[in-house]
Amino acid sequence: YTCNASNPAGYDTASGALYVHPFFTLQPADALSRINVNLTLTCEADGFPSPAVHWEDSEGMSVSSSALLELAPVIFGDEGVYYCVAETTVTVGSDSITLTAFSMNATLTVSPEGSVTVMPQDPVRSFGDDISFTCSAMGGPGNTFQWQRNGQDIDNTTSETLNITGINATTDG
Repeated sequence: YTCNASNPAGYDTASGALYVHPFFTLQPADALSRINVNLTLTCEADGFPSPAVHWEDSEGMSVSSSALLELAPVIFGDEGVYYCVAETTVTVGSDSITLTAFSMNATLTVSPEGSVTVMPQDPVRSFGDDISFTCSAMGGPGNTFQWQRNGQDIDNTTSETLNITGINATTDG
């Protein structure tokens, strides 16, 4: 902006700038994905001067230098929380000031498909023995577990570990 002042004796002008703090016009959205597919997360920001936008992961590490986060292809390990950062630098007097805005978080959930394992595999135990099975799965976040026997859910078995005490004829399978 410029102000002009004048009178019959003369005139003068002075300028001032209006800087607009970065703000997000498109927040990133949560996404669900399987592995080996291409996925793009997007955000958009505005302000004056126009901000530079990049993506960071939940640990604050930069993972993309633009408003697009392209995962091609998605792999186990990509799951987690991401967010956008919009920054612009302005000069006020002799000071340089960086204006920064952070988007809302976007959570990428990756399917555990193809990663579930159970240990021990095909165990042989004796009548009366105890055994523990442990299930592990990649993907997530937020994987949940449900143990089944012969295709039927086993009540109260929603942890990664299934403990069977006193193996008998009704616990095989």
